[in-house]
Amino acid sequence: MKKKISLVLLCGVMVLGLCGCGNKENNNNNANSNTNNQSQETSKNDFVLTKENVIGTWNYEESNGQAKITISEKEIDFGEGRTSEYEIKGNWILLKNDKSIGVVLYAIDKDTMIGLEGISLTR
Repeated sequence: MKKKISLVLLCGVMVLGLCGCGNKENNNNNANSNTNNQSQETSKNDFVLTKENVIGTWNYEESNGQAKITISEKEIDFGEGRTSEYEIKGNWILLKNDKSIGVVLYAIDKDTMIGLEGISLTR
């Protein structure tokens, strides 16, 4: 009788051990893949926009040729006397005081920005 009870207990422990290990490995694999996905998303756009790395002259194509936008410490000069102060929120450059210009910029990396009007600026 003791042998039968011991055999049943041993089988139960082995079954629990096999099932428990299998679930734990799947959970670890899921956790690892979630961590990998998050790190890949972070590395896709790890550029952080600051005033220091946006100051300068940016070029874009207009219907009548090349045009330039100059960004200084305090304002953006769109040419032809159109200037506006700006602020940086995340990778967005938002105009502070002139809504008539109608440009909001999103920085992709240190050399490329996209305007909501479809303008692509490059250094």
